[in-house]
Amino acid sequence: MLAASGDFAAADCDEMDNTDPAIAQGGLAVDAPSSFPEVTGMGGTQFDVSGGGNFSKGAAVGYIPETAWNDTTEFDQLDGGGGGASVYFTQPPWQNGVAPPDGMRHVPDLSFPASNLVDPFYIYTTDVSSGGFGVVGVGGTSCAAPSMAGVVALLNQYLVSTGAVTQAGLGNINPTLYHLAQTQSTAFHDIVNGNNIVPCASGSPNCINATEGWPAGPGYDSATGLGSVDVTNLAHLWNTALATQAVVVASLDQNPVYKAADGSWKFTLTLTEEAGIATTFTGLTINGAALTAQIPSLFGTSAIAARGSIQASYTLTNLDVSNGPVNVVFAFSGLDAGGAAWNTTITVPFAGAQPVLAIRTANNAASGQSLFSPGELIGVYGNGMGNFAQSATITPVPEYMAGVEAWVNYGPGFSQTVSAPLLYVSPTQVNLQIPYEVPAGPAQLGIGNPYTFLTYNFTVASAAPGIFSYSTGGAGSPIGSSPARAGDTVAIYITGEGQVSPVVADGDTPSSHLIPTAQQPVSITVGGVPVALPFAFIGVPGWAVGVMQINFRIPDSVGTGPQPIVVTVGAASSLPANITIAE
Repeated sequence: MLAASGDFAAADCDEMDNTDPAIAQGGLAVDAPSSFPEVTGMGGTQFDVSGGGNFSKGAAVGYIPETAWNDTTEFDQLDGGGGGASVYFTQPPWQNGVAPPDGMRHVPDLSFPASNLVDPFYIYTTDVSSGGFGVVGVGGTSCAAPSMAGVVALLNQYLVSTGAVTQAGLGNINPTLYHLAQTQSTAFHDIVNGNNIVPCASGSPNCINATEGWPAGPGYDSATGLGSVDVTNLAHLWNTALATQAVVVASLDQNPVYKAADGSWKFTLTLTEEAGIATTFTGLTINGAALTAQIPSLFGTSAIAARGSIQASYTLTNLDVSNGPVNVVFAFSGLDAGGAAWNTTITVPFAGAQPVLAIRTANNAASGQSLFSPGELIGVYGNGMGNFAQSATITPVPEYMAGVEAWVNYGPGFSQTVSAPLLYVSPTQVNLQIPYEVPAGPAQLGIGNPYTFLTYNFTVASAAPGIFSYSTGGAGSPIGSSPARAGDTVAIYITGEGQVSPVVADGDTPSSHLIPTAQQPVSITVGGVPVALPFAFIGVPGWAVGVMQINFRIPDSVGTGPQPIVVTVGAASSLPANITIAE
């Protein structure tokens, strides 16, 4: 099996954001299923024709040098070959001594041309309705994966036709690839130039000096893996690297393993033989405690068939996770059918009780009221939401962050769905913007991660204004103001003004030459006295997402002391926010 390693370079979780960001903020990440040990992950290269290349009359007549694929700068969006370390899968034995020695599965394994800028793949299409004919150039690691799949098909055919193997089907090719890399390097074109480094937002995970990612270099690297293949050499050398002893990969069904309701940790161990050589499982320790005698009773057998697997359910108790997850080390050993010894270890974190996703309430981010309108910033409170605390540091703000995504369903029977931009995520709180396109009426908020989600029903009104308040200008004073006098001009900030014109994209700031304002009439009272129109300023400022600024003159007849400010948009009025009026 082969799979694309992803097209957002070293920041592949940012690929879940539909806005094609030009800067990463989700941290280093890799794709599944390319990170599965049983899958060959395909990264990307691009041809380096700066020296003229091996061309004759437009055709390649020899190997064209390659660099790591990274078109991020050219397209002003993340656009390069995915690669790095998995956070879930431990390092399989065949990567030992080749990939970085951090104990985790690394991708890509190989790379093939993937640039949609330098020699893209051309797809020829016909339009059935018009009979027209068209050509489109495409790129990405989704081109690299089927290209290598074609090579594997040719390799399989060659090995069968020459009698090198007696039965079609190569199984997991990764053990042989990595053995070849250690013994027959001419099977590969080592990519030593380029990188999958991308710009990242300051303060985001893994961001150092405003960049994150990996350079290509001699041998294995997290930008191109083992490199691209020399197909002829690969086929001719394949038999020299065929496994001569068993390769056993160990795994758990969870990572981390969470504490069960009865105070124990329950999990399933799996041992899989991936080299096609039967073996006997003879040794097992967990955190140094020997369990060898229990192998037959736990697994039902100590024999692992060629390319087969055995499983056992097990329970641990008395782990101290009061200070956070603890790592448990599993060690396995055995003898294969030829008498060769093998051993492998994996380390897996064991944690406290798994947080259960729950949504308790949602409300206006400024007023705290459970009133909602298009474009409004809201806070959603509950449990088990984000993997960690993270704030958006770029605009457009992302639609996936810290393991969380959100969306709003609306329309008859909630037939329409739109992603909700995220401004802050933590295990207990998510701040997001209700998309502007959600109309007044019943709606449903969805919040979840790749494994589970919950919904929360609410009602959207045309406007639901709330005034942001904090104490820098005195207790209860509006944002940006200090104790003021009658006749002074002050600024307040609200959310929940509803639709604005000109339109602002969800999760984004307005264009520099536009000042969007509420489509409905806006009025203000201070101490019950109406503020004279027009306002000194009203609109979404150039730095803001989902926030409207209003600068206004305090009426001359307002009394001194704390006075309530109330903003009304259309027929909806805010809760009062006090401002202190000095003499």
